[in-house]
Amino acid sequence: MNQSLQSPERIVRDIYDALRALLPQPLLAKLAFKEPDYLAKGGSKIHRGRILQQRTKNVFDATWCFYEVGVGDYAAGGGAGGIGFVCFPENKKCGNGIHTTIVSDLITRYAATHPGFNASKRGSPSQCAFTYYPAMQPVDKPAVDLADLVVATFPQLEMLTVVK
Repeated sequence: MNQSLQSPERIVRDIYDALRALLPQPLLAKLAFKEPDYLAKGGSKIHRGRILQQRTKNVFDATWCFYEVGVGDYAAGGGAGGIGFVCFPENKKCGNGIHTTIVSDLITRYAATHPGFNASKRGSPSQCAFTYYPAMQPVDKPAVDLADLVVATFPQLEMLTVVK
């Protein structure tokens, strides 16, 4: 189906469904898939879905640290959308800075070994690993890339405890 004929929320949900089919069941059982919402901030205008750990006594937070599926215009990426991981490790809900180096090292290593992914610069308020696509459909490529990102990073991220 042509992307322009399908709603951005539907594309996010389709990527969610494809991701659920790709992830190992024990890992999938630990994740919460948030309802898609709209974000217009910093030049980005996207419909996004956020994925985080169900029990958040670690760096994951629905506002400050999550995996993201975005359909629309990212200020940093262009194209029709992207997928990635976003974390503000200096935020109190994400550890008040105690995990900044670990999160930064993790996403830098991931981006260095996965062509197309870009990592934030060390010292940026947000630590992100993102890749962007000229089209978000078919949903296979974004879903496979997000599954790989989750499988590669989630085990380390879930170990970073935070007192909330």
